[in-house]
Amino acid sequence: MRACLHDCMENDMDEELLNRNKNINRGFRKLEVWKEALELYVFVKNKIRTLDSVPSKIKAQVEDSIFSVHSNIAEGYSRRSLKEYIQFVNIALSSLAENYSQILALVTSKILTGNGLMNTTKNIIH
Repeated sequence: MRACLHDCMENDMDEELLNRNKNINRGFRKLEVWKEALELYVFVKNKIRTLDSVPSKIKAQVEDSIFSVHSNIAEGYSRRSLKEYIQFVNIALSSLAENYSQILALVTSKILTGNGLMNTTKNIIH
């Protein structure tokens, strides 16, 4: 999955665009944790959108919580102090736990069957 996402990102993002405005802090793109969080977002989004049994409001909540993981890692990295960065990493971890809880609730209530999403998020948290 990582290779596919990396190839898609490379193909979709023009190098000139990535190098534009060099004064903007984009070093987070080199962080493995940010890359994995982005991959997890793509994975969960693609899986949850295919599930007709899940109400659209819940799908949106699941997508929002997983989307905020990589977003908070990037925002924290761009802050000026280590203390702020750690705070945003904690927020990202909390969003990941929120997403895990949402998927667990869907599995427990039998709205979502199987454990593909569940195992993926669980492995990331641990």
